[in-house]
Parts: sequence; C-alpha cells; structure tokens
Amino acid sequence: MGDAFSAIGALADPLRRRLYAFVAGRDDGVGREEAAREVGVPPHTARFHLDRLVEEGRDLYWWHPLISGDPNTVHEAGVSVRGRVQGTEDEIADADLEDHIVQWPALLPKRARLKKRPKA
Repeated sequence: MGDAFSAIGALADPLRRRLYAFVAGRDDGVGREEAAREVGVPPHTARFHLDRLVEEGRDLYWWHPLISGDPNTVHEAGVSVRGRVQGTEDEIADADLEDHIVQWPALLPKRARLKKRPKA
C-alpha cells in the first residue's frame, strides 16, 4: 500500500502533474529540455521532477512512456487504443459519447505483463 501512496504523492505537486501531462500526452518521444520549455521551467527543475516521477513509478510497466522514454512502446506492448476506436471527440456529439464507451479485456496482453522490455 505504501508504494501506491508514494506514486500518488509524486503527482501531488502541480508542476510535476503538468510535466507528466505533457510527457504522457505526446505521440512521440520528448526530452527533458523540451518538457522544461513547454511548462516554462529551467531544465534542471524539469529533470528533478521527471526523475522523481520515474523513481516513484516502480509499479509502472516497461512500456509506460515515463519508464521507456518512448511513447511508442504502448503500441509495441499491444496496450494502445490504436486501431480499436472509431470516431473522435470532434465527430461524436457529447450526448452520444456514452453509446461509444467500450469494455477492454481485463487482462493485459502477455507481452505487456513482462517485467522488462522484450528483445526485438
């Protein structure tokens, strides 16, 4: 239980949440300097907060962008929604969104459950 509270605590800081949102929301790799520019802090400040997120993310899978440093690993692991959804927020009226909610399988694909990134 302590690890879960540590991970939540890592996101208690508003700047850390902004950095996390920026990194997690990217479709391509992002460096610390770019993240620093985006949120308007010096690179050493961004480095500190991003490193803290990674340290506190002990329970994150190898494919998580904060661990792998590469947002494409979610596709490699088979856990992305790429190819599994139809329509976008712009194409579906707010009143109809509920009709488009899907249930994903409860289990992660075997490749995604591995402790370390599999060799290519």
